[in-house]
Amino acid sequence: MLTGALNEPLIRGSLGYRNPVEFNTSHAIAILMLALVATAAGEYSREMLRKPFVIGRWMYSNGVRVPVALKIDDQGYLVRSPWVYDASSSYSRGEAVFRGECASCHTLNGYRPLVKLLAGRDAANIANFITMLHEHKPDSPYYRFMPPMVGTRQDVQDLANYLNAQVNPPRAAGSILTAHK
Repeated sequence: MLTGALNEPLIRGSLGYRNPVEFNTSHAIAILMLALVATAAGEYSREMLRKPFVIGRWMYSNGVRVPVALKIDDQGYLVRSPWVYDASSSYSRGEAVFRGECASCHTLNGYRPLVKLLAGRDAANIANFITMLHEHKPDSPYYRFMPPMVGTRQDVQDLANYLNAQVNPPRAAGSILTAHK
């Protein structure tokens, strides 16, 4: 056996299994952190490998089944939506579309935040981006990672209006400060 200067073994064993007295809180935290990092890396890799599907070639990650996608494009997304919305408000319809089609992977300000991802874009640019997702062409940079945005042109416009209101909120009357000389 290898020994050090004081005839102590250089290899102490398997941390807590062979020598539980020397296994302290810092060891436990280190092992926990390593386990969390390994799990997170594995989950992230698994998520990226299966995108845009949650069930390979059958169901997109937003819950839309592939065979039903074209039917939704004809009828509209909100016809089957479980979300309560005001049919007369584009903002409310857009919020319902966001909840159904985007919220399974994105939040507005938290995880994969759309406000941050769309920052700096104006209303027309946001509408073009949503239209690109709706068309879901194979040459799109998002084709392999995001499911198509399904629904009618009205659904696309409502979602674009809702996201624009989140990214570029309207200023309240009188909130513009004037510069003083």
